[in-house]
Amino acid sequence: MKNIGHITVARAYLIEVAKILIQLGVDQAELFAELAIDPSTRPHPKERVSLGDLSDLLNFAKKNLNNPVVGLHAGARFRIATYNTVGNILGFCQDLEEAAFINRRYAGLVHTIGVLHLIKENSGDKVEARFIWLPNFGPESDHKYCLVNDYVLTNYVYTINWLAWGFGRGVRKVSLRHQLSQKNLAGEYERMFGCPVEFDAADYTVELESGILNMPLPTANPAKLAILRAKHETVLASHNGLDSLQFRVEQKIREIIQSEKPSIEIVARELDQPVRSLKRRLKDNQTSFRAISEQVKKDLSDSLITENVPLAQIAQSLWYSDQAAFTRAFKNWYDVTPGQYRR
Repeated sequence: MKNIGHITVARAYLIEVAKILIQLGVDQAELFAELAIDPSTRPHPKERVSLGDLSDLLNFAKKNLNNPVVGLHAGARFRIATYNTVGNILGFCQDLEEAAFINRRYAGLVHTIGVLHLIKENSGDKVEARFIWLPNFGPESDHKYCLVNDYVLTNYVYTINWLAWGFGRGVRKVSLRHQLSQKNLAGEYERMFGCPVEFDAADYTVELESGILNMPLPTANPAKLAILRAKHETVLASHNGLDSLQFRVEQKIREIIQSEKPSIEIVARELDQPVRSLKRRLKDNQTSFRAISEQVKKDLSDSLITENVPLAQIAQSLWYSDQAAFTRAFKNWYDVTPGQYRR
């Protein structure tokens, strides 16, 4: 079973979800009392809560409203501009592929519940695409965090459809790992997602309509996107460490990995710091060189594997000793092998 202690949610985001649940009819006083939320207090931008806090919030609403699919209804209410730390920037992207990249880059500012991975395949003169939602908790916890998955996936589906409004519906099918205990709820899932839904599937998948991945978005604005990206990079640097040390180490690893295998000795030299000092400062920021390096490799592998780069070449690019070593690392990240992920 995976350790989920590292999965967090921005407290400000949690409060916005709470407000949506109140709109759905949850008793406000009971909700804030039960979960010790003070809506009058503005949370610090870096303040985080646990995955369990979000799960408790949705489960409280489920009981309070007697609504087993409250995650769907809350996710549908959460519009792209509801929480503007990341949402607003997506509307200025040139297409859904760029929006997927931007989301992956900055989603951690909102939550670290999981990652949405893009898979694309050429089919004649069109590109077929689907997103796979990979929670940072294992399949054994799917039932426990069912409402969280419902909420996140509905939010993504509605966001994709909103971005794609200029050329019709964006999503044509959703697949869930849910083993639906109440069969009468299947219709509500299809109504909320607005498309056919497959249950008891191997993965959480959002399939796009054929050929829309790279169609220009109606709201695209490169100038505004560039301004917001610069702002988000500053926020991300601050978010990764009070003195942005983690961010600077990450950037150095990304530079070095292009030509040689990154090591803490090389990075320390590039940052003009003693190795021992760098180790200590990273530890003070509750991280390590190895953890940052693994995250960089994981991020880079996301892009390479969606482009169907040969696995041996990916292993070499990321400085693994061989393809088998890369496969072990990938399975540790996502609970599936690279080959299974691509299928």
